[in-house]
Amino acid sequence: MKKIAQILSVCFLVAFAACSSSSSGGSASGLNGATEVRGTVYAPNGTDPISGAVVYIDDTASSISKVTKNKGVVTRTITATCDEGEVTCEDPSGTVCGSTCTCADGTYVLGTTDCDTSATTITFCKGAQCGTADLDCDDPDNCVANISGASSGANAISIAVVTGAYDQIENVLAKLGYGDVDEAGSLVVGTETFDIYTCGGLTDYEISLLDNADDYQTCNTLFDSADVMDDYDIIFINCGADQSLDAAVSGSLIKAHSHAVSRDFTETQVDNIQAYVNNGGRLYVTDRSYDFIEQSFPNFMKFKDDPDDAATPGNYNEAWDGDDGIVSNATINDPGLISWITSSAITTNTIDFDDAPGNSCDTTVNGNSGSDNLLSEDTIRIGDFLAGWAAMDTVHDGEDTFVWIEGNVSVGSVESERPLTASKVEGDGCIIYSSYHTAETCPTTGFWPQERVLQYLVFEAAGSCVPAD
Repeated sequence: MKKIAQILSVCFLVAFAACSSSSSGGSASGLNGATEVRGTVYAPNGTDPISGAVVYIDDTASSISKVTKNKGVVTRTITATCDEGEVTCEDPSGTVCGSTCTCADGTYVLGTTDCDTSATTITFCKGAQCGTADLDCDDPDNCVANISGASSGANAISIAVVTGAYDQIENVLAKLGYGDVDEAGSLVVGTETFDIYTCGGLTDYEISLLDNADDYQTCNTLFDSADVMDDYDIIFINCGADQSLDAAVSGSLIKAHSHAVSRDFTETQVDNIQAYVNNGGRLYVTDRSYDFIEQSFPNFMKFKDDPDDAATPGNYNEAWDGDDGIVSNATINDPGLISWITSSAITTNTIDFDDAPGNSCDTTVNGNSGSDNLLSEDTIRIGDFLAGWAAMDTVHDGEDTFVWIEGNVSVGSVESERPLTASKVEGDGCIIYSSYHTAETCPTTGFWPQERVLQYLVFEAAGSCVPAD
C-alpha cells in the first residue's frame, strides 16, 4: 500500500544553532556538564514552530528506535512557564531525566541537572509527530538544540490524504515539509511522504497524478479496509471527496459522476470509519466532505437541517447551503492558537480586506507576521467560501467537543453566527471538521491566515485534539 521508498526513507530535518549538530549515530559529545538545554522545535520544514510539544531527554535513549509515539489522543500532564502563561503538554514515555513543553513560538528551556552528562539525544513529540537531535554541548554554558519533526520514517506522522474536487490540503502538508513544493506553492506529485487516495472527478490535481496512476489507489481501497485505515495516524479528507468513487477504470482516474449527488456509504465503510477513530485514529475533514463525519458520528455536530436527535444523522448533502462570495471576521476561541498565530515566527499572506480570497487575490506573500496576522487580538479573516459550502448549526451537547473558530456567515441568504471549525475527542481518537478550507481560488504560495489555522490543527490532531482546560 505504501510506497516502499517512503517506508524505508528516514528523513530527519534538524535545524541547527550554536552547539547543535545532526544525528550521527552516537558520535555526539553529549551534555558535557550543561545544566540546561534551550532551543526551538519546528515542523519538518525547519521553519514553522510547533507549540505545546513535549521535549525530553531519556538517559537510556541514544537512538531513534527508543522514541515512543502516541497512537491515540494524549493527556497533558507536563507544565512549563512561557511569556503567554503556563502551557501544558503530554507526559513522555520511557526513562526520562528531564522534560518540558514548548511555548507558542516553539521555544523551550530544559533543565538537565538530573541527566547523565553523557546523554547524546534530545527528543520532542506532539502526539504522533516526533523528532530528535544530537546533544553537542561543546559550550556547557550555552547549549542549544533546535529540533525539526521527521517528515518520514518511524518518527513522522503516518498520513493518508483523500483527494477532493474543491480543496488541496496536501499543499499545506507539503509546505510544512511533508513534500516538495513548486513555484506556485503546490505539492510536487511524487515527493509526498504521505499516501494519496483519489476520490473525486478528474480535477486538475488528479490529472497531475495520471502519469503516476499505479502509485495511487482510490478511496474505496482505504475505507473498505479497517486494516488499511489503521496504518495511518491521521486521515485527511478534502472538500468534495466523492464517496461513490468506484475502482479506477483501466488504471486511469477518470470517472463520470456528479458532485451534486452522492450515494450512501456502505455499512462496512461506516463501521470502519467509526472503528478507526475510536481506536485512536484522527479524522480531519473539510467542507463538502462533511458526510464522512455526519454519517459516522452524528453525535458530533448538528449540521444544517439535521434532526435534533444526536444519534440520527441527517440526509446526505443537506448542509450544502452556504452562500459564496462571503467573508467572515471570525472569532478564535483558543488562547493557544492566538498565541501561536501571533508569534513573530508565523507569517501570512496579506489580503485585500475589502474583498476575500476568491473575490480578489491581490496579495503580498508572507507580508504579515505576528499580531498583523489577525484583524484584532482574537479575530481572523476567513474567506474563499465556495457556493454550497457545508454549514454547521450548533455543537451537540457533550464533553470533549470544542469550537475553535466561529463567525457570522450567510447560509441560504440568512446571516447568523455559526461554528466554522470544531473538534471532538471520540473514543481514543479525534475528529476535526472545518466548513472552509485552503484558499483554493487564490495563489497557493505562502500561507493564507485560514491555512495557518489548518496547519496548527494538523499538530493538534496529532496530539490532544481539544485545548487543555
